[in-house]
Amino acid sequence: MKKAGNIQKKKSSQKVLNFDNMETKVLHAVAGLERIITELALGLQKYAQKEGANEMYVRRQNELILDLTQLYNKLSGLKYLELWADIENRIERLEEIDPQLNAHTIVIHTKQANKFNYSFIEINPFLS
Repeated sequence: MKKAGNIQKKKSSQKVLNFDNMETKVLHAVAGLERIITELALGLQKYAQKEGANEMYVRRQNELILDLTQLYNKLSGLKYLELWADIENRIERLEEIDPQLNAHTIVIHTKQANKFNYSFIEINPFLS
């Protein structure tokens, strides 16, 4: 038996998995990226105010900070970011228990409703 919420697998003896809080880990990673961006920007501001600051270095660091900021904005704007991280963790753990698994059925409720209207999305990264 496999359940998406509390993933369980029964064979001859039942194994129950307890998952780490992936949502917290992902949020910490995004917050860490924000902290790095802030520290880089503050450090660059101080450096740029120094006499003889290398303009090319300042320009390259500004570009790096801009790239990191765009990445941060994309990550923090993903509606299901924490959910995807949790799903990936659960898949990895299930496949540790049963290495023969090669596909997974996942139902994600995006709205609260009494009647369910499902879509089917199939992703196969092994097909070109």
